[in-house]
Amino acid sequence: MVKSIEQAMADAILAIRILRKSIADHGHSEAMIDFDRLLATAVDETEKQLTKLQDPGLS
Repeated sequence: MVKSIEQAMADAILAIRILRKSIADHGHSEAMIDFDRLLATAVDETEKQLTKLQDPGLS
């Protein structure tokens, strides 16, 4: 069970990183370059939002 939104976001970031690594490890990076870019953007944005949640003074 999710204890907090921060933990859920951190778990999502980890899952996306694992997925990106799996894609790269299996040699599918070229075929999935647009999807990989989308995942990278999702990680970046989620990290920004997580930082804002953890430190509201940064907003």
